Amino acid sequence: MSNATTIRPHEIRAISRSSAVELRARIAARCYAFSSLIPPEEWAQDIYRLPTGGRFRWEFAPYTRAMFKSIFDPNSIETSMQLFSRGLKSTVILLAIGYAIDQAPRRILSLWPTNGQGEKWSKDNLCGELLNCTPALSYLGNATGKRITSNTLLHKEFPGGLIDIFGANSPGDMRRAKGSFLYADEIDAIGSEQTDEGDQLAIFNKRGDEYPDTIRVFSSYPSVQGLSRINARLKDSDHNEWHSTCVECGGEPFVMHRNQLRYDIASPEGARSSARVARRCSPTANATIWLTAKVTTTGDHATPSVASVAIRRTRSSGLTP
Repeated sequence: MSNATTIRPHEIRAISRSSAVELRARIAARCYAFSSLIPPEEWAQDIYRLPTGGRFRWEFAPYTRAMFKSIFDPNSIETSMQLFSRGLKSTVILLAIGYAIDQAPRRILSLWPTNGQGEKWSKDNLCGELLNCTPALSYLGNATGKRITSNTLLHKEFPGGLIDIFGANSPGDMRRAKGSFLYADEIDAIGSEQTDEGDQLAIFNKRGDEYPDTIRVFSSYPSVQGLSRINARLKDSDHNEWHSTCVECGGEPFVMHRNQLRYDIASPEGARSSARVARRCSPTANATIWLTAKVTTTGDHATPSVASVAIRRTRSSGLTP
């Protein structure tokens, strides 16, 4: 005689009914659960990974925190960054894009002077410094070895959004584009002359008009005074600058320039300023004023802790000049 348990039809119906109720309860709980998004500043330190595998810390360059926060400030109309070369503006923008992909998906559009520059940025910076090295975003990178039609250098799709990269030299590509995160870099290299399509930067700026919460970020190294696009946006803003303070006397904040730096190639983290900036300091102290913010390094170059960031807002930005 078989020892198998006999299940009666009415028991099967009861089990199925119970499972269905439990399943509906789980779905409802997920649909109506409170949002548990990681704050942008925490995401940059906890989720993002540097190409070396280490964690990013705002203490590396304190001025970058204010730049990053302005991008996600709901009171900010747009954020414009006029920085020196190797000023970490690219890192700040990559952090913002990474957070948008992982935590707040949206349509991201990026404009460069040429398609070639856009492809180079996508390969070297977007993939090389963000997607490939951050585990949560690695499926969008180019290190997987898989060829996916929805994942190319100039177009990437992810759940809830996408990234489209354009060159200002191919104006027709933007005709049907729209997004709620607009990022234009090296805008001083984008020609201002009118074409059949119009001013490409102005057209790009309108691609987000149909969204109520569009994020707009413009950045560039400045060109000729009076002709510079980024400098014009700087003047049409509350014009924030990061100033270093003398650690010897604690007074008279100053803007430090790269030609004032003195450092050994073997230990660039020991960079110091040679400029006399605080009248209350002794001549000896003035010769070796250390930076209040840590110096970040890239290769043999030391980056001083100074930046100029323009944030056009409906109210004061809260940065102390």
